[in-house]
Amino acid sequence: MNAASPKDPAERGAYTRSLSRLLRDVTAPALAKRSRAEASLILDWATIVGADLAAKAKPVRLSFPKRSERRGATLLLRVDSAYALDLQHQEPQVIERVNTHFGYSLVSRLRLEQAPVRETHQRPRTAPRLPPACRRTKGPDSSGS
Repeated sequence: MNAASPKDPAERGAYTRSLSRLLRDVTAPALAKRSRAEASLILDWATIVGADLAAKAKPVRLSFPKRSERRGATLLLRVDSAYALDLQHQEPQVIERVNTHFGYSLVSRLRLEQAPVRETHQRPRTAPRLPPACRRTKGPDSSGS
């Protein structure tokens, strides 16, 4: 064996590991910064509030009054400036929808941050274009007649 490779086959990954264990190892540091409710809120936002509102406002984070208490949070929403006043009037309905989704009073108030809301839709990928030198050109024998 060369010096760069470990001597123990288990250290080299010679055994199989479940995908869930591998993903947990990879995602744990990122998800440790957020609560489960916050992750669910971000992932299910369009289902919770509807597609129309989800296109104009996005959840940024939940702030809890006490570290040990998971009720009465303030939900920070990034909202388009033109829609901020409408959303301010809809605050009781948005809070009710969020709390109904979770089954308890997770959110007690909204805080709005007026900023452009990024689109989550990505453009469909197109086939890569070949440089002109690599493209097939019609030769004299490949005429359409």
